Amino acid sequence: MRRFKMPTAYTILLGIVLLMILLTWIVPSGQYEYNADGEPIAGSYHRVEDAAQPVTALVTAPIEGFYQGIDIAAFILMVGGFLGVIAKTGAIDAGITHIIRKLKGRESLLIPILMCAFALGGTTFGMAEETIAFYPLVLPIMIAAGYDNITAVAVILLGAGVGTLGSTVNPFATGIASGFAGVSLGSGILLRVVILLVLLALTIWYVMAYAARVKADHSKSLMADRRSDFLEHFSSLKPEDDKPLTGVQKLALILFGLTFLVMIYSVIPFDEMGLPIPTLGWWFSELSALFLAASILLGLLCRLDEQELVTSLVSGAAELLGVAFIIGISRGITVVMNNGRITDTILNLGEGALTG
Repeated sequence: MRRFKMPTAYTILLGIVLLMILLTWIVPSGQYEYNADGEPIAGSYHRVEDAAQPVTALVTAPIEGFYQGIDIAAFILMVGGFLGVIAKTGAIDAGITHIIRKLKGRESLLIPILMCAFALGGTTFGMAEETIAFYPLVLPIMIAAGYDNITAVAVILLGAGVGTLGSTVNPFATGIASGFAGVSLGSGILLRVVILLVLLALTIWYVMAYAARVKADHSKSLMADRRSDFLEHFSSLKPEDDKPLTGVQKLALILFGLTFLVMIYSVIPFDEMGLPIPTLGWWFSELSALFLAASILLGLLCRLDEQELVTSLVSGAAELLGVAFIIGISRGITVVMNNGRITDTILNLGEGALTG
């Protein structure tokens, strides 16, 4: 009997696009009235002419979705290019092996430290899309520490997710909700802090327990069949190597850290929090420019010639091209729902279920 093999993310997403196309033939079309801020007005839902989508939308919707998500896709490619340039200096591999060597026997400390950092981002400004840039960094660290790729994803996804669930001062969640409720942002903050701490503690314990099982027996990994692929990909990471960081590598790592700090600072809405700190209000276009500029600056400071800089930038972006394609296909789901006018119908069903 042939064993079931999990399809790729592309196939799964295309399957969901097809499902949405079928739903446009079943779910009645409808729309809300929208205010000046583009928010639906409660109670304004009304039926409109049905707009069932053709089967050809299976290939046209992802292309339209790619156009709509080009800002995120460009950001991902620029992050990949930046990582490609810094990889050319050897700083990433050297830095990772340095961290693992320093934490020899205490690698598990990486999990609570990183999860607390991502939870802090989630609870303060709803860190979500911003975590995309950290996956290529955390993944090799966790693999080199003896864990698996799911541990790396869990550290980022669950850390930021729990932080957002316990949004203490998150202006995009708690701020908007408190505004509608007519109360201050600080109202109920003690309860939100308790929720944050309890959920974060439970999540850290859960991830550490899974990571410990994987490290003790790699066959316990939920992706044990792919471990050899990841080990081959990160074969250059050898924590036992005792080579000190060179001056160029230290400079590259400093610029690397500063770039991510600038990214985090630039997206935090301090003005929405009522803090007297300048707010940059950057988003994906500015962040893409940040990583492109950092790539060029890194190449100049580390004395890469023009060909080395361009080649490493392009090859690094190519590494994340598949992720950019996923952005387009996943946006295609929304395109089908919007063109079929069933998005507001589904929202209306949710509104009716929650009324009262």
